[in-house]
Amino acid sequence: MLLTVALLTLMTNSPKLDPATDLLWYSHPASTWTEALALGNGRLGAMVFGGTQSERIALNESTVWTGGPYDPKGDGDGAKSLPEIQKLVFAGKGQEAEALYEKAMMSKTWEMAQYQPLGDLQLTFPDHAFTTNYRRDLNLTTAAAGVHYECKGVQFRREAICNYPDQVIAVHLTANKAGALNFSATLDGRTNVKESGDAAYTISSQLPGTIILRGNTASYGGGHGLVYEARLQVVTDGGAAHIDFDREHDRLVIEGASNATVYVVAGTNFKRWNELGADPADANTKKLEAAVAKGYNGILADHLADYRKFYDRTHLDLGRSHESLKPTDERFTAFQAGHDPALPALLFHFGRYLLISSSRAGSQPPNLQGLWNADMEPAWGGKLTTNINQEMNYWPVDSANLSDLATPLLGFASELSEAGARTAKQNWNARGWVLGHNTDLWRATDPIHGAYWAAWHGGGAWLSTMLWDHYRFTGDDNWLKRAYPVMKGAAEFFQDTLVPHPQYGWLVTNPSSSPENGPGGDKAWKHHPDGTFDKPIGICAGPAMDNEMLREFFGDVVAAADHLSVDPELRDWLKEASPKLPPVRIGRYGQVQEWLEDLDGPEDHHRHVSMLWGAYPGTSISLTRTPAEAQATKVALDHRGDIASGWSMAWKLCLWARLHEGERTYRLLQEFLTLNDNFNVSTRTAGGIYANLFCCHPPFQIDGNFGATAGIVEMLLQSQDGPLEFLPALPKEWPTGSVRGIKARGGFLVDLAWQNGRIHTAKITSLLGRPCHIQVGTGVTVSVNGARNQLSSSGLAEFETVPGSSYELKFQ
Repeated sequence: MLLTVALLTLMTNSPKLDPATDLLWYSHPASTWTEALALGNGRLGAMVFGGTQSERIALNESTVWTGGPYDPKGDGDGAKSLPEIQKLVFAGKGQEAEALYEKAMMSKTWEMAQYQPLGDLQLTFPDHAFTTNYRRDLNLTTAAAGVHYECKGVQFRREAICNYPDQVIAVHLTANKAGALNFSATLDGRTNVKESGDAAYTISSQLPGTIILRGNTASYGGGHGLVYEARLQVVTDGGAAHIDFDREHDRLVIEGASNATVYVVAGTNFKRWNELGADPADANTKKLEAAVAKGYNGILADHLADYRKFYDRTHLDLGRSHESLKPTDERFTAFQAGHDPALPALLFHFGRYLLISSSRAGSQPPNLQGLWNADMEPAWGGKLTTNINQEMNYWPVDSANLSDLATPLLGFASELSEAGARTAKQNWNARGWVLGHNTDLWRATDPIHGAYWAAWHGGGAWLSTMLWDHYRFTGDDNWLKRAYPVMKGAAEFFQDTLVPHPQYGWLVTNPSSSPENGPGGDKAWKHHPDGTFDKPIGICAGPAMDNEMLREFFGDVVAAADHLSVDPELRDWLKEASPKLPPVRIGRYGQVQEWLEDLDGPEDHHRHVSMLWGAYPGTSISLTRTPAEAQATKVALDHRGDIASGWSMAWKLCLWARLHEGERTYRLLQEFLTLNDNFNVSTRTAGGIYANLFCCHPPFQIDGNFGATAGIVEMLLQSQDGPLEFLPALPKEWPTGSVRGIKARGGFLVDLAWQNGRIHTAKITSLLGRPCHIQVGTGVTVSVNGARNQLSSSGLAEFETVPGSSYELKFQ
């Protein structure tokens, strides 16, 4: 009983909960995985279903992948065939070029390893089939999933957390009647076994009072040996516990307890991308012993202290209504009708919550499914897809004020620079490193899937631009010193591989492609009754995405090298090469061309909008600096259309926000927040949202959540052109509101409040002490700490700042 009282005290001291923006809740258990509620600590993940008679908590561990370190080297000799491939591309012989590319450059596996589930924590409650007053929820302010119901006059409560400091999942169970808790607990690994393959597992109670799940995943690509282990222990207040030896698996049986805590720890023998040999049994033993010794009170206190230092930084208020207090799965209809203004704020905070839960120091970066995956063969293998999806996962990390969660991104890029050096040498005879459109836990960098998808090889440049942009937000010199070798290696690869175009004279990538698209888009694909298909030719030279990205990337490397006073010869080459890259080309419809030739058509509604990289996430296409290109970006977006897969709509949301089109941005937000039926999703072509707020591709793919969060910040604050812009894409649907703690480049934390669609007040906190420039627009006056500020003719307000100081701004 003392434990319960202390728990309630801790929860009372938790941050103030706004149920409209910080709470997901439901009046029934989850019937599908995409209704369950997600917990995570970067490495361990859990999906809580909230059942009464049988509770399933699906478990993940971020290094449970098929195989082991492997060499995907293909059988061909890419470097020797490269000149012929380039010749064929320039000659317009795409079919022959793709055939030779696939023969000479492709990975011998043609695929990659897969991310897999760990298993399930199963809790069984006899006679809890009929309950009343049911509720389950996910409190974003505490990162705790709760289940509450009444059965036979007794109130039962479960609370689950995924603790980062102690690396443990803990489920605390209470009843308001002494001795009323009767349940069993076990670990079920059957989700981690395939009918074919060499995966295997065992469940036993080898240690007194402890259930152990141990197994190995299937070998892959010549790599094997990934061993995983999970352990479960239950501590009770009162009652009795014993092991029930089942033919399938052992289980802990608890009878007559007043409260109980279920502890789960897990790990693998993974050390790093090219090395196994860790001892998960030893690590789990130590973690479990420490967790039990600390107890749920201590674990919860440390969990809250750790989690709140991230979540409490930022808050968004867009207003609320009585509809905002309804169960989450009932709010989508009200939002579409304009009656729930708080739902986008809940989506924004949920995206921040997911990033805190899936990207922590020492963890793997979130993959296509983030951290949470239920399937042995997940969609697209659950890989780390680097032609948009992996990058999108980190779009909000700085703007949403979670910069210290970016360390897995830097570790990821650094490891890829090691692995990608071999592929650069083998396929291109080039220095540096290369990355195409996919990789996995083992950091495979050889092309996969076929030339249509694999010919693009800009992943190293894209990741490097993100490393530099993070520096623009933080000014962290230690980060830059670690990131620069990665950036330099990616630049050296393109220094060695760019070639002059025989017709135009520009320096171009060859071979390459515009990610996952070819002229004509999806409509150009021809499917035959026997299951085969014909597709357009994707391989090309100098697609728009490459040109826009490399121009910015070269400038980033020059700026980084200047700051560090290194590599003058590389700087000189990059400065000379940048103007030789193809410019943004505007086609016959007034659109940004996707290819060097004007091959686009208004009927192409492909999900990728790669040719608009320079507008977002890039910065080279600007309303103020390149207005013609910005207008051509709008035309291209109109051609693509709004409706697409979930992540694609999130990207378009960001693009329209960058273009200051508030109403169009809000329309994309409405489309994104359209509830998709779990049972009929396979028949739909457009994405949306699941009942648990996961992005629907379909199926589930987490990048859309992160993209939407980043896009909402873009609607309220932009800084890519230098000056801070307040409310650049504010829709009329948000006439009054406020946001606290978002971040701008230059090291500024920003609070904003607006009324009647106009900025009213702002608070700017300078982290780096740099001069602050604000684009306030003509006809607007601003005072800083009560002093009227002199505006320039361009509508800029400027003032000096001191590190750590805050400045109050008022606008008239």
